[in-house]
Amino acid sequence: GELSDEQIIRSITNACESGNSRELSDLVGLLGHEYGIFETPSVIESVVTFSDKLCRGVDGDDSSSIARTAVSLADFGSKIEAWKIPLLQGVHRARSDMPTSVVSKILRRLADTWENDMTVLVSEEIIMCMEWTLMNDLIVKGEWLEAKAYASTRDVLRQAFMEEAKTQDSINEVTNTLESASISNDLPILVPKRKITVVNDVSGLAHIRETLSSAYCHAVAFDCEWRDPRPLSTLQFCPAHVQETFIVDVTSPSISRRELSDFIV
Repeated sequence: GELSDEQIIRSITNACESGNSRELSDLVGLLGHEYGIFETPSVIESVVTFSDKLCRGVDGDDSSSIARTAVSLADFGSKIEAWKIPLLQGVHRARSDMPTSVVSKILRRLADTWENDMTVLVSEEIIMCMEWTLMNDLIVKGEWLEAKAYASTRDVLRQAFMEEAKTQDSINEVTNTLESASISNDLPILVPKRKITVVNDVSGLAHIRETLSSAYCHAVAFDCEWRDPRPLSTLQFCPAHVQETFIVDVTSPSISRRELSDFIV
């Protein structure tokens, strides 16, 4: 017979507490995205637990592990608006067990996918984690002027930048670089510039094929996530002619190996 609300809530809670992404995804697909039961307090709290559990299970040395977790969290938040903040709260809970760079990668993927201003959704601590990583990425690339410009937005970042500059072999050389280089107009920001679409079914693959087949598609950036001996986990397509990036969840049960092979060929 038809399941009662109590039984549905129990099923969702069990899937969340066990960290079972596939079972939770099946429940969401079965019940529909607008089903009000997703917003009940007990479900919301279990979603926090789910996010926390997934994040704590990430292998920080495995890029595919990070990508799978980020894609999974992003997908649930895209489907159910009320779950975005609980999912972020779960990341916040787990942050002490994850390297700063991993926290930042997951949060940046969520920001890109949801197209939300993350600064109004997450804690100040998480914002600093993300911004410090963004600034550090620029420093590692040797883009000191961009890093300095980014650091100037916050006192804490400014202090971190100055400490990092002191570790350089020649602070004078760094200073000269800062004075002579020109500032890029494309500094990294927490609010995404492109729409990110997570594809986990055949209709999504068809949409990608149609986009890439356009006469206006002259260039495409392509990337994938995997690590031997693990199988491919995600494919990423970034067509130059549209403001949209596609992330294909290869592990989705809704995409068979045959369908994926036909799409790639």
